[in-house]
Amino acid sequence: MKKKILFQKYFLYFLILLFSYVIQATPGLLSIGGNKPLLVLGAVVAIAIKEKELVGGIYGAVGGIFCDLSALTYFGLYSISFLLIGAAVGLMVTFLVRDKLSNAALLTLGGMLFVKLWEYFFAYGIWGYDPTGQIFWTRILPTVLYSTLWTPLWYWLFGRLSEYFARRLEVR
Repeated sequence: MKKKILFQKYFLYFLILLFSYVIQATPGLLSIGGNKPLLVLGAVVAIAIKEKELVGGIYGAVGGIFCDLSALTYFGLYSISFLLIGAAVGLMVTFLVRDKLSNAALLTLGGMLFVKLWEYFFAYGIWGYDPTGQIFWTRILPTVLYSTLWTPLWYWLFGRLSEYFARRLEVR
């Protein structure tokens, strides 16, 4: 019975991650000034906070593959980045920081900055294009901030799901 409950839990996490990717990749949906939030990374960070490093890393890789499918960057950039962020956030929550909304927002902000700066470097910085500052200030930074605003939703949702499945596992 325990395996069945764990399967339901992780499959539900997968479906939520897939749904967040579909919402994120839908043209024109949630777009403000041409900037769309990176919803999948917020969900990955929330999963890593609630489920720790192994599950965070696995869902980070899966979410990264989703994002790589529709990204205009090098394939694998998001997969590797999300994997590292999911594992790092899980380890940080285990050993360094508390499981709080403010910490979740800061960890999401840090993860967003890591991914978007990495993307900015490989898309523009490495090639030596001249006026790339405007791209950073009008595309990269607003996307990071807009994505971080979704943190309370993900933190609340995965917190509730984690508590629900923990209660179901205790009863059995």
